[in-house]
Amino acid sequence: YMGATETLLATAALGMVYPLLCGQPLTIMGSTGPIVAYIIALRGLGNAVGVNFLPLYAWSGIFLSGYLFIGSMFSLSNVIRKVTRFTEELFSVLVSVIFIYQALDYFLGLFTDKDVGHGEAKAGLLTGLLTFFTAISIRGSRNGPLFNQWVRNRVADFAPVIAIGLGLGLSWILIGHYGIEKVDL
Repeated sequence: YMGATETLLATAALGMVYPLLCGQPLTIMGSTGPIVAYIIALRGLGNAVGVNFLPLYAWSGIFLSGYLFIGSMFSLSNVIRKVTRFTEELFSVLVSVIFIYQALDYFLGLFTDKDVGHGEAKAGLLTGLLTFFTAISIRGSRNGPLFNQWVRNRVADFAPVIAIGLGLGLSWILIGHYGIEKVDL
């Protein structure tokens, strides 16, 4: 199992080792959209063929390091000049579709899971919709009439964090006040 804690610890440890070995102190290491999409696809592949995820993830990392070594020997990084804005946007759409599909699969799964009650499924859907629409609303307030531009920009920059905080608050209210057992974000 590799959860958020393990990912943060691995990123922190390797984020200190990598710049020391590579001589690039300003390199930012972390899980970005494409990396998360790759991990999700790799996990699905591992589940489909019946292979444990962590060994598969380790071997794919070893394979990719060899591939990158060969690519660096032939200076294949120069191919980046051929990448157009369309290619970048197409890849962004792919990552977005993966996340949207997973969200829809999760929320539809709440209503089909036998272990989740109908009230709990509706509470989970309500929490997810509140989080989504709050993030979209706050993000769109960048050009609104309230406050000055600096304050609006700062609030809009933290729209996902604010939305997740409100979603967590709602789930705690639903759990504590109404006795709903399971509201999972």
